[in-house]
Amino acid sequence: MARPISDTWFQRIKAATRDLVKACGGVERSAEIAHVSKSEVSRWQVVTDESVLPIPAAVALENECGLPIVTTVMAELNGRRLTDGVSEGGSAAAVAVRHAEVFRAAAELMAQGAQALSDGDLTPAEAEIYDRAASQLQQAIAPLRLDLAAAKAGAGGLKVVR
Repeated sequence: MARPISDTWFQRIKAATRDLVKACGGVERSAEIAHVSKSEVSRWQVVTDESVLPIPAAVALENECGLPIVTTVMAELNGRRLTDGVSEGGSAAAVAVRHAEVFRAAAELMAQGAQALSDGDLTPAEAEIYDRAASQLQQAIAPLRLDLAAAKAGAGGLKVVR
């Protein structure tokens, strides 16, 4: 039976599911939150298994960790994107911390990409590692953008204390 989505999007959903399970504390904790077995949670993460995270479980897990990881991918699948309200944060210190995290994740992405592509061949295993680094960068950017939006919405400029 053919999948209702492309292999590329199937891989994105599986990767997002792995990120979500990790954000919730791993397989055992995710199974408790979603009220399913550990083996079912494991199947949601394995790319060779056709099982995908059901919507009620995605909602429960995203609620637990406070991150719309799978929902964001589902929105992208349909040509949409999620937006949040402006946070009350946006201090210069918060922006500086977020900025550093984005650069750390970007450096990791570049290192993984260089290693994966060094021999001119990209294996599925290398693509998986590279994709995980890309996911970490994507997750680092969202909080930075929220803090920047809060700074733009605030009165006056932000000061970085040195």
